[in-house]
Amino acid sequence: MTPVEFLAELVFGVYQLASIFIENVVAGGDPLSIVAFLVGQVLLVGSIVAIAYLAVGALASTVGVQIPSPGK
Repeated sequence: MTPVEFLAELVFGVYQLASIFIENVVAGGDPLSIVAFLVGQVLLVGSIVAIAYLAVGALASTVGVQIPSPGK
């Protein structure tokens, strides 16, 4: 998979997620489903951001970039 194909899949996935949210969750009208869906998305995005932060820090450390840690 090329980087362009990856980005296209990513953008299309966001579009699919939005359409599923609107058509299935919001149209159902159950407030608990809406809250559960949104909380799940926040947890998912939070975990992705945390892993990306750790990966960038590990990569930077590997190439010799010194990043100050909060404990020092």
